[in-house]
Amino acid sequence: MNWAPVHLGRREILEVYAPPFEAAIREAGLASVMNSYGEINGEPSGGSQALLTDLLRGELGFDGAVVADYFTVSTLMSYHRIAATKAAAAARALDAGIDMELPQLNCYLHLPQAIAEGLTDESAIDRACERVLRHKFSLGLFERHYVPCAFLSA
Repeated sequence: MNWAPVHLGRREILEVYAPPFEAAIREAGLASVMNSYGEINGEPSGGSQALLTDLLRGELGFDGAVVADYFTVSTLMSYHRIAATKAAAAARALDAGIDMELPQLNCYLHLPQAIAEGLTDESAIDRACERVLRHKFSLGLFERHYVPCAFLSA
C-alpha cells in the first residue's frame, strides 16, 4: 500500500522482503531505485538512513542512485511531519540517501540553506553528486550528448 504505514520486524524485512531487491542489485546490475512514500515502523522511507543507506547500500550492496519521485521529500514536512521546513526535509532526505529529487527541485533547492543552518554538510551533496555523475558517465551521456532512439531511426 503506497502511503500506508507498515509494521515489520528486522528479521522479516531481511528474510522476506530484502532478497528480491538484493537479487535485482546483484544479478541485474540495478543502477537506480526510487523509495516508497510509506513508512516502516514509524519512520518514513524517504527519510530513513536505516533503510536507504544501512540496508540498501550497506547490506544489499547497492551503489547506484536513489531518486525521489514527486512528493517524497516534501511529504517529510507536509505528511509525515518529521521536518519543519523544506530545508530540513531536504537535509533529512539527502542524509538518508536520496541522491536526486525528481522530476523537479522543490525541497533540494533549499540545500544551501540547510548547509548554512548546519542541518547537513557539503559532503552529503558530494556523495549524491558522485553517484549521479557516475551513472551518467556509465551511460555515455558525456561522450554522446544525444542517445539514439530506436523508434526514431525506423
